[in-house]
Amino acid sequence: MKLQNLSTRTFLRLIVGGASLTSILLLFLLYVFTKDIRVILGGFSVMILLFFWGVIFLHYFQKKLSVFTDGLCRTLDEMMDSTVRPQINYEAETLLARISHRLERLYRVMQETRHKVEEEKAELGW
Repeated sequence: MKLQNLSTRTFLRLIVGGASLTSILLLFLLYVFTKDIRVILGGFSVMILLFFWGVIFLHYFQKKLSVFTDGLCRTLDEMMDSTVRPQINYEAETLLARISHRLERLYRVMQETRHKVEEEKAELGW
C-alpha cells in the first residue's frame, strides 16, 4: 500500500486504528502485570481525552486546509481570468505565501508571453 494513493481520511483512520490497538495492548499488558482494574479505567479515560483532543485538532486542521485551498483556487481563477495579479504577503512565511510567490512569477511569465503573442499578431496584421 503506497501512501501517495491513500486518501487523507483513510490515512487518518489507519492512524487512529493503530493508536487504539497500541493503547489497548499496553493497557492489557499493564493490567496483566498489576492486576488492578484502575489501570484499565485510567487508561480508557486517557484514550477518551486523547480522542477528544484529536477530534479538535482534526477539525482545526480541516478548517485551515479549507481556507488554504480556497485561497489557492481563488488565486488560480484570477490568474486564468487575467483579472487581478496574485496578492502576496511578503512578510508571511506560510505555505500559501510560498506558493503565491511562485504563482506571481508564473503570472508574470504568462503576461509576458501574452504580450509577445499580441505583438506578433499585430506585426502579422491579424
